[in-house]
Amino acid sequence: MQPSTPSSVPGSRSSVDSDSKADSKSISSSRSQDQDEKKSGFGKRFVGNMLAVRVGRAGAQSVASTVKMPMYLSPWGDNNPWTLPNLRKRDLALAGFMHFGVDALLESSLVAVDAVAQHAGTMTAERGIDEGLDKARGKRPHAVTRRPGATTVEIRIAHKLIGEHAELRPFEERDAKHRTSCAKGWFCPYLYASSRAPQLSRSKDFAMMEFLGPGLSADAELAPMLLSTITPQDVPICPLCPSEPDTESVPRYRRLAVFFIGISPYRTHSKWSQAKLPSEARLRIALLTHIPAIVLPVKPEAPICAWSPWPMQLIVGGGDGYSPEEHSAEMLRYLESQVDETLISDELRSNWRQIIQTAVDGIIDGVRHMPSELGEIAELFDPDRAGFVAFRY
Repeated sequence: MQPSTPSSVPGSRSSVDSDSKADSKSISSSRSQDQDEKKSGFGKRFVGNMLAVRVGRAGAQSVASTVKMPMYLSPWGDNNPWTLPNLRKRDLALAGFMHFGVDALLESSLVAVDAVAQHAGTMTAERGIDEGLDKARGKRPHAVTRRPGATTVEIRIAHKLIGEHAELRPFEERDAKHRTSCAKGWFCPYLYASSRAPQLSRSKDFAMMEFLGPGLSADAELAPMLLSTITPQDVPICPLCPSEPDTESVPRYRRLAVFFIGISPYRTHSKWSQAKLPSEARLRIALLTHIPAIVLPVKPEAPICAWSPWPMQLIVGGGDGYSPEEHSAEMLRYLESQVDETLISDELRSNWRQIIQTAVDGIIDGVRHMPSELGEIAELFDPDRAGFVAFRY
């Protein structure tokens, strides 16, 4: 598994438990010698991914979110309690018929089991046909699209999770000033689409929210994949250590890549149910080409990923008490708490804090004063689903 993170850290942290390359193969959650990721049981996944069960789970989640709405944001990180199931064409053509057939044959458990087995075989064969068609059409798991001002990457995160709760830990937690605001939940779709349900309290705000698990190898593979899409024509990466994951001077999972990204479902801006498929998440991630990324060497207890609660909408337009100076100070305090100074390049060790401060200020200023010719990036993602995020790798 990824290096473990203690459940509590002295000082400003508090513990909260809650509900590489662009043309490489699909980001996978398979085991490796370095990461032993969590997997839900086969039976739980097999039954839970059936169409009828998915519809039922979506309904149950909607009821639970409605009951908790006065206290928590929805798993998607917004104020909408309704969770819709992802219904694909093959579900309606095959799975729907099979599942309703199973329900109609429950008088005989033997026939019901046989029907379920037949359905499983059909789905397996169909998935193989889908993948074969993708290969025949020359489709790649990660589609990279470049346009003036932004680079978008369509990602597919395979996983073996279902119904897991995301373990979160806030950094510098404080009482919330605006309980109805859902700005701090902008990054939640990344977790919930991959079956790790977050639960953010309305009564508390934070400087950064850390995600501790369950982790996927995809989380660590995402950072170098995004870094690989940054071209020499873009704003250069700001590294305090070598950014390549195979560099021996920094151990694996001891780097933290900080990005300013926008996220959206892989087909539309806001229909997030399309991003949550059985055993797979499909998202689009947008990087602004005039905004740099930062690479830092971090301590072993660094989280799998972390995000800032201030989305692009507030950074550009203000509101909810947003202050760019305070935002920059929060980011600096958090990154300073994570950096392992012994792994910083020798020539940068004397002034690494100033380098981070300059980079963070440059990112915030670049977002706030975005060139007018970049206005078309609004077609890529909603501004309330974009912000600072850091991935360990």
